[in-house]
Amino acid sequence: MIAVKGIKYATAARFGKATKLSESDDDAAIIICPQRLSPLSKASPISQGLKNATQPSSNPVLGEDCLRLSIFSPSAEGSRAVLVWVPGGAFIKGSGLFDRYDGTILSQNADIVVVCVSYRVGVFGFFPGTGNPGLGDIVCALDWIRENISRYGGDPGRICVCGQSAGAYCIANLISASTRPLFRNAILLSPPLGMSPLRTTKLKRLIIKNLDNRGVDIHSASSEVLLECQEEALKEIGGSAMPFCTENCPRFPSRKVMPDLRNVLVCTEANDASPFVPAVLEGLATKLIFELPARRFVSVLRDRGVAASLEKLSWVPGSSRLKACHTLEVSLLLGSWEDWHTADMLEGADKEEWERQSGIFKSRIASFTKL
Repeated sequence: MIAVKGIKYATAARFGKATKLSESDDDAAIIICPQRLSPLSKASPISQGLKNATQPSSNPVLGEDCLRLSIFSPSAEGSRAVLVWVPGGAFIKGSGLFDRYDGTILSQNADIVVVCVSYRVGVFGFFPGTGNPGLGDIVCALDWIRENISRYGGDPGRICVCGQSAGAYCIANLISASTRPLFRNAILLSPPLGMSPLRTTKLKRLIIKNLDNRGVDIHSASSEVLLECQEEALKEIGGSAMPFCTENCPRFPSRKVMPDLRNVLVCTEANDASPFVPAVLEGLATKLIFELPARRFVSVLRDRGVAASLEKLSWVPGSSRLKACHTLEVSLLLGSWEDWHTADMLEGADKEEWERQSGIFKSRIASFTKL
């Protein structure tokens, strides 16, 4: 079994376009984009309901030298289908290097190569007016993977991207905007396609004001100061589900589709919105933010000749008040019970039943990856 974590796939100046590197394990390190890893506050755009599910269980190094990925493969021999994991985190947090995103079990059981990608988030990756460097990081990572994955037993012609939440939103952007083939198949888990950033202009203004008060600008400020200014601005605008987002990208559903895209699977959770809104609003919010936009997106893809399908996950773990909620599917796909069992969304879950559901979900994703 091969497990190489923290391979550096690119370099980039702050807000600059990522420059792809040649294959090398020499500079491997667990470094993630600067973000707040402390327990989530009420001002966080990510709900308290997902506490302990959206944090790494260890303390990784924070830094802007964060364009890195991890590879899990049964062997360097052969030519297996490749699953590329693009994590979510409301565009303000997350990394493919989080230990909960370990792809060992999935790779071993399904006989596929799993690649977990990190990209810039928050002010570093999606600051309004900077041209979506975080989205560009994902494209750069895919280019690196196509050029190098054969060294790890992967087939560069059989790449399936799989993203959740903001990661799925980014994949939808690429499907709708890319003019060249980037991947063969795509899996979108709980994509919030009904969301659009409502306060990005105000957020940008507040961050710049906070920087001015410190006598620095977005280019000269240290990463810690820039992150502080972001957090202060987020608190001032209040809880917004997606304060940052991709900009100047097609609205969903777009009539344009990336060339050579074959298969797309969109999965929503039956209670996707439960961590974010009062219980009385959960059904409506799930429908408007997740279910209906996903249905429209799939319909457009089918009209454009893509084999697209829509599925809903409804398993409720134990006595969880969050039911079949946002992010639950990630716990079934990557990592292990030991990685996830403390998450609020798995409250009261039975280990054996979780392992059974995890096996079913892993098998479904692996089968689709191999199409």
